[in-house]
Amino acid sequence: MKNRILIILLTVIMSFLFVGLLFIQMRYVKDTVKLRETHFNEAVKRSIGDVARDLQDTGKRDMIQMVGSLLKTAFEDNGLGHISYYYQITENDTDVLYQTPKFYPEKEQYVFRQRLLPREQIYLKIYFPAHSDYIMKSVTLFVPSVVFTIMLLLTFAATLFIINREKKLNEIKTDFVNNMTHEFKTPISSIMLASQMLQDQNVTKTPEILAHISNVIKEETRRLNFQVEKILQISMFENDKSPFKFTEVEINELIAASVVNFSLKVKNRGGQILTDLKAENAWAMVDELHFTNVIYNLMDNALKYSKETEPLVLHINTWNENENECLCISIEDNGIGIKKENLKKIFDRFYRVPTGNLHNVKGFGLGLAYVHRIIRGHKGQITVESEIDKGTRFTIKILTLKNSE
Repeated sequence: MKNRILIILLTVIMSFLFVGLLFIQMRYVKDTVKLRETHFNEAVKRSIGDVARDLQDTGKRDMIQMVGSLLKTAFEDNGLGHISYYYQITENDTDVLYQTPKFYPEKEQYVFRQRLLPREQIYLKIYFPAHSDYIMKSVTLFVPSVVFTIMLLLTFAATLFIINREKKLNEIKTDFVNNMTHEFKTPISSIMLASQMLQDQNVTKTPEILAHISNVIKEETRRLNFQVEKILQISMFENDKSPFKFTEVEINELIAASVVNFSLKVKNRGGQILTDLKAENAWAMVDELHFTNVIYNLMDNALKYSKETEPLVLHINTWNENENECLCISIEDNGIGIKKENLKKIFDRFYRVPTGNLHNVKGFGLGLAYVHRIIRGHKGQITVESEIDKGTRFTIKILTLKNSE
C-alpha cells in the first residue's frame, strides 16, 4: 500500500514538473519572439528613417535612383543586410513611381511605410517575405528542447510502467510461493503421518491398515510429484524455443483416449462427458504428450470450476473448417463461468480467476498459461467464451496434417 501511494505521489510530482517545464519553455518562446520582432521593427524603422533623412534635399527623379543603394547601406548598418526585401515608391498612395519585381505583400503587417520627401506626398513601402523565418530563427533551439522534454516524459512513463509491472509480478510471485507452500504442506504432512504410523509400535499392523497406509503414501507421493511437474513447466515460459517432438497424431483418437482416462473423475462428481468428434480430417503434426496435457488441463479446469449444485456436463467437439485445412476442438462446460474483466488475463502466468466463496479450487495459476504456450508452439490459436453461471467454452484451432508443414 505504501509503495502504491509513493508511486502515485511520484507520478503527480513528475507530471507537475513536466507541465511546469513546458509552460516555462512556451513562455520563453513567446517572450523571445516578441523581443526579436520588436528588435526587427526598430531596425527597419531606423533604416528607412535614415534613408528618408538622406533624401530630404533630393528631387523626385534623383530620389528614385538613389533609394535602392541607400536602403542596402542602411540595412547593412543596422544588421539586416542578409534579409531579402522588395520595395515600392508611390505618390499620394495611389500612383506607383517605382516598384521592384516580386513586390506582392501577403500580409499587411509585414509592410513598412515611410514618407520620403517632406514637401511631397511620396511614400516608400518595404515588404520582407522572410520576416517570419527571421523571427523564428531565434527559437530554433526550442524544437529540440521540446523533443527532449517529450522523450524524458516518455522515458518516465515507461519507467513507471515497468515499476508497476514488476510490482504486480512480485505480488503474483509472492502469492505463487504462498500457494505452492500450501499445496506442498498437505501431501508432505500426510506422508509424515503415514510414516509415523508405520513406526509407532502401538499401532496394530494388520494387512488392511498397511494397505491403507501404503495407499496414502502412494497417492500423496503422486500428488506431490504432480505439483513438482507443474512447477517444472515454468521453464517452458522462460524459453520460447522449448523443443517439441512432433509426430503424426489422429486428434480424435487422442481426445477419445483422454476422455476415457478422465471420465472416472467426472463420474465420481456425478457428471458426464459428451463427445461429438465429427472432424473428417483429424490428423495433425503435434507433440502428443503436450497436446494430451492441453486437453487434460482444459477438462480438469472444467471439473475444478463446476457448480456444487449442478452436475458437470462437459461437451467436447471436433470439426473441420476451410475445406478440412483447419481442425477445430471445443471444450465446453456448464460451470460457474468467468467474468469478462478476467477473460483477458486467464492465459497469464500465475493468474488465478477469483472464485469468491468457492474454496476447493487449488493450483498455481499455470495451467491455462501452459495451454496457451503449447497451442502457440503448434502455430495454432485458442480462444475463450464465457458467461457467469452458464459456463465456459475453449476453442482450439490448428492446421491439419497436409497444412502443418
